[in-house]
Amino acid sequence: MKAKACTECRQNKLRCLYPPSGIGSCQRCFKKELACVFDPKFRRVSKRKLAERKSATGSAESEIRSNGVSSSSSTTNLNPSIPSSAPPLHSIAITQDGPTGEPPKTSLDILDMPEQLEVTPCKSDKIIEGSISITSEDVTRLFNIFLKNHLYYMPLDICLDCEAIYARCELLFWTILALAGRDFPLISHIQEKVKQLLKDTLFEAVRSVEVVQALLLISGWPLPYKTQLDDRSFTCSTLALQYSMRLGLHRPTFAHEFSSRPEVLQFGSFKRMTTWMGCFLADGREAIRLGLPTFLGADYTLRQSFQDVRIPETLRNLCILAEHTASMNKTLGSGGENLTGLLEPSPRLELVKQYIGKLDSLFATDQFLRTRNTYIEVVYLTARLQVLSYILTEDILSWSVDALEFVNIALHDASRVIRVIAHLPGLEFAPTMVFRYIIYAALVLLRILRTCEAVALDRKSILSDLTSVYQTLDRLHSGLRNDEHILMTKNFLQIYSNLKDVKVTQPIKSRGPANIVYDAVRITREAQANHLRQQEKGLLTRQQGNQTEEHNRQENTSFLASLLQNGGFGAVPNENGETAMLPADPTMVPEIDDQWFNEIFNLVYYM
Repeated sequence: MKAKACTECRQNKLRCLYPPSGIGSCQRCFKKELACVFDPKFRRVSKRKLAERKSATGSAESEIRSNGVSSSSSTTNLNPSIPSSAPPLHSIAITQDGPTGEPPKTSLDILDMPEQLEVTPCKSDKIIEGSISITSEDVTRLFNIFLKNHLYYMPLDICLDCEAIYARCELLFWTILALAGRDFPLISHIQEKVKQLLKDTLFEAVRSVEVVQALLLISGWPLPYKTQLDDRSFTCSTLALQYSMRLGLHRPTFAHEFSSRPEVLQFGSFKRMTTWMGCFLADGREAIRLGLPTFLGADYTLRQSFQDVRIPETLRNLCILAEHTASMNKTLGSGGENLTGLLEPSPRLELVKQYIGKLDSLFATDQFLRTRNTYIEVVYLTARLQVLSYILTEDILSWSVDALEFVNIALHDASRVIRVIAHLPGLEFAPTMVFRYIIYAALVLLRILRTCEAVALDRKSILSDLTSVYQTLDRLHSGLRNDEHILMTKNFLQIYSNLKDVKVTQPIKSRGPANIVYDAVRITREAQANHLRQQEKGLLTRQQGNQTEEHNRQENTSFLASLLQNGGFGAVPNENGETAMLPADPTMVPEIDDQWFNEIFNLVYYM
């Protein structure tokens, strides 16, 4: 017998309005973006039985979670380990995608069953690639480090079978080794291998979801760089987004409509769904960091993915926060009828009040309370800071008394972000965005010091928080992440905190929450230009023979005098009528010669 209605309409006892031609989907399936299937053997399931199945599934999940908690104490801890304060990373049922045989262990399978907290070890005696020779024991050890320390922050459904990954996707294999092996003797060779594979990816047809996962990992933990020009986080997140759409990951249940190749179709909808959510996170994260519009919006399919019981709650909550943050920043930073896109002061202040309330209400829901952990808290507080940054502007602070209340909130949130990150165990394994969060919080404090004249500021507390930032950056630099960029950023913060804003150009207004970052860049850039003018003037004077050789040497080798003049800031008088907002501490600022200052300038010029 020929079916006259699709399975979806028959299940819901609705009239099936399918096209007269019989080609395509019925109206209901088309609107819900579901596969319209006509199956004469389909049998409707009653609502009572559906409720019973859902109840049984919930009971099974609860049992899995309780078993996981009870057995986790007997699990061997690998060194280094994830933060001890972190809750269980996943609370989902094991995915049913894939062939009927036992699939390779994935991160989600393992983390849902703590008693199996092991990767599938590498069986080959040694892997040799050019100048790289790495034993199977080292491969297995690095995969375990990756499992225990990195998936805490990016819970993707990544296969942990070492040999299967090496055979299917070399880029993902070597990326995992590069992320986990910061202290490995051959790390520089592994990083060069990843760079070469990345270059090859640009000129090859990408047909594997695992290539997208590798790009997301590199975006979250970029290879070491010195200046922002060398940072490939944004590039990799954009490539991951483009490749994922070509593979149809944005429609995870319709893979067959985007490709018929087995290497594309071998992965189930769950891996495709979580990878697409990772792309959504990376896009929002990088766009807001750089003050750019996001490429993606949360459509119906993505929002439905948030409701899937298999999705890790950490991943789900990060995506929900990202969706709200992107929407708020789009309205505040792009909704104005002017060339900058910034809303006018009065409506901007009102919307900031509303959005802070929405974020607080969201974070207080049961969904967030169940999985609240340190990383989620840092992301939430940074989202609040990004929204509050829209009132830390002269056009609001100069007239609005209401804004001063939010200045105190911003001070509290920035201080909280700094203190939480400063005491985060295993900080050297955190994604680079955590490092950028603490920098952003420090810049918020410095912005408040510069602009908030009417607020009674606890300068000692702020100075203590800034000192904590410097100590945290030193800790990062001396740890496994011995990146030169971290040290240069610390020096930039110390120098910027002692620079005057001469306002050769207007403050940055068109880059959303990143205005605070790029305004610091503007101030530093103008200080560098002023320094060059002083050099030229000094050269002309020396040519006229009016200065001694010793004076010339001192002027050329140190810029501290001009930086620390009047205590650095010199814009707002304190209670004694002095112009220094913070006491200048020359011991905190390194000696600056021309080459060093130019390196700082190159560091921030294209941030």
